[in-house]
Amino acid sequence: MRINTDHPNRAELERLAASSSLNPLDRAKCLRWLGDGRAGNDDLHDAIASRVGTMDRATRLRYLRALKMPAEIQQAFGRGELGLVQVGRIREEQADVIASRIEDGEAPADVVAEYIRPPELRRKSPNDSLEAILDSIIANMPLVAEHRDLVLPFTIGSPKIAKLKKFMKLAEQLLARPQVRESKMLRELRQAHAASQKVCAV
Repeated sequence: MRINTDHPNRAELERLAASSSLNPLDRAKCLRWLGDGRAGNDDLHDAIASRVGTMDRATRLRYLRALKMPAEIQQAFGRGELGLVQVGRIREEQADVIASRIEDGEAPADVVAEYIRPPELRRKSPNDSLEAILDSIIANMPLVAEHRDLVLPFTIGSPKIAKLKKFMKLAEQLLARPQVRESKMLRELRQAHAASQKVCAV
């Protein structure tokens, strides 16, 4: 879900023009309003232009690019938890994952740092590892669970099943923790745990 990036109405623009300072997200919205040709040349236009100030083209484009980010990233940007350069370096294919992790309560700057570091300096987070496990289980469990009668006995007693039970125990511990809010990862964890139970019940 993305923040509505329609232009602010006149009342909001007048408030921004009179404010002592603009937060980064408001500055981006004002830049967008000034740049699309609909602002006109009245006193409000001049006041907003004065509040925004002058900047080079690269900086202006970074502000406008922030308005294309998911809501959680925009909000963190508006609160000052993410800087203009940080937001500008987020690639489109990374944005939704970063937003999801911010929604789950992780510190925006820490999350973004993982994705904009050079590959050799990136550290895989526990959340990344858990997400990879859930993706694999959710993708493969339906077939295994549907055809449990075809699973060979030696496979049932194999170390892989022991690892699956270990995952189930970890999942139960994670699910038992107090949750701040419902999240996509939490729903997938429940789904993967239920699917694992079916396989271990063979």
